[in-house]
Amino acid sequence: LRVRADSQTENVIANISGGEIYGRIDHQMSSSKAGVKGTLNISGGTFTPYGIKNTAIKVFGAGPNTDASGIVLNISGGKFDAPIEVNKVDPVALGQGFNEKFITGGTFTVDPSEYVANGYVAKQNENSLWTIVPAPAVVEGGYEISNAAQLKYFAESVNAGETTYNGTTIKLAADIDLQNEPWTPIGFNANIVAGSENYFTGTFDGQNHTIRNLKIDVKDQGGVGLFGTVYNASFKNFTLENVDIKAVESENDPANTSGAENHSDYIVGGHTGAVVGYDAKAGEVNFENVHVKGLVRIEGETRAAQGQRIGGIIGGRRSSKMTFKNVSVKGTDGSYIKGYCSTAGVSGQIQNVATYENVHTDIDVYAVTFGAGGIAGIVTQGSTFTNCSSAGDITL
Repeated sequence: LRVRADSQTENVIANISGGEIYGRIDHQMSSSKAGVKGTLNISGGTFTPYGIKNTAIKVFGAGPNTDASGIVLNISGGKFDAPIEVNKVDPVALGQGFNEKFITGGTFTVDPSEYVANGYVAKQNENSLWTIVPAPAVVEGGYEISNAAQLKYFAESVNAGETTYNGTTIKLAADIDLQNEPWTPIGFNANIVAGSENYFTGTFDGQNHTIRNLKIDVKDQGGVGLFGTVYNASFKNFTLENVDIKAVESENDPANTSGAENHSDYIVGGHTGAVVGYDAKAGEVNFENVHVKGLVRIEGETRAAQGQRIGGIIGGRRSSKMTFKNVSVKGTDGSYIKGYCSTAGVSGQIQNVATYENVHTDIDVYAVTFGAGGIAGIVTQGSTFTNCSSAGDITL
């Protein structure tokens, strides 16, 4: 099957959405004339080689002078049982201008990564087939996230121990609705006391966008939030709207008679916040122009001391320096933050010096014993508060 554009047929469009194709599709540009365009869109179908045709699709031109900007290939679906070939060798090489990143979907027996569009990656599944999934797009200065699928891939990559995003800037390019589907925190570690390296380090810049409807419900875990565990990280310019987080111990074991991991360090059911759960090491963590609003319900363990360090922004702990600038947590009716102790509207417990500037809260805080606060539960001597306010009830 050949899709060919030349000076006689100046605008050729072919769409394939299904069926079984045996042999090879030749997608050819045979003109150096500007303005000639040939488009092949594939959204479905099965492509199987036949005979000597050992590639599924071959893209080529009439020679190096071909105006290849006119040849367009879009693959968003289909199953390809043979490789895709883009011919760059004379005498039928493509000229200048062809977009070689044209795959956004489909299943492949041969790794198609060379041709996968920015904002997607090829991943091999358990059946040794390559599928295309959304991923943060590469942009100048870092990566960009535009939808929930890309944010999820980012979380999965960090949680798998991949270091691709270490020290980079992650930017939001749009508002994202997580639709109250179960969320696994970015940097989520089953045993954060053991010093797992699966944490986020870098900058998360929301570019004034909003993430809505975050829902997390876990048991016998610590370090819980949009981000679970972080180190040397900055968060700026975004809003979390509608947050529902519950991180508690198993229903029948609040005293940990079963010896659950992390219990000795009071982490199971603790270290929980809307934005960040746990600050893993003695680095620096900063929050600027970060806001939590809407219906906000954050609940750590309240039946035993494991429910320490619960906050509207961060649970807390190890950072050598932490700053909060232009930060707010303001919940609508029915909002609350609950923990056993060191529980507050912004930060549960900061182990070292923290700076709070233009920080405002309006949310009810509940703690069983000590360290409850409208802004901070426990802070270190030398911490400063400038132009800060708190409303809402505090109950011990």
